[in-house]
Amino acid sequence: MTIQNIEGIIWLALKSNIDLWTETVVMQPGQILQPTADQAFMVIQDVGLEYSGIKPIDDDCGEPIDGTLFVGVMAPVEWTWAQHKGLASRFCDHMINGAPFKYSGNYVTLRERPRILGASRLDGAWNRVDAQIKYRSWG
Repeated sequence: MTIQNIEGIIWLALKSNIDLWTETVVMQPGQILQPTADQAFMVIQDVGLEYSGIKPIDDDCGEPIDGTLFVGVMAPVEWTWAQHKGLASRFCDHMINGAPFKYSGNYVTLRERPRILGASRLDGAWNRVDAQIKYRSWG
């Protein structure tokens, strides 16, 4: 199957690195996961594009597209905030700032270091904190 939409191409480029994460289970968009209450896992949201007006056009790469990928870092409620934040920080470190990813002729780089947003909050049987991954794509 050939992916034609830009969101799908960007997702597959980012997914190539996310697939290398082995510390926890990663629930990708559209996937059904039934974790146990004592299991930590990641919830990957759909790729979001930013429509913020015209950007400078590169000579040979076309117009860049900026966007954000959010990842829910889920941890058992028994974990301390330090344990939960540590897991989220390790995931952010896994997504290396500036690292190039490629899929189907499109390049994606992270345009700043991924960051943890806000404090942990209860989400079902787990505590959740979100990681924000900002990217730029062109191709």
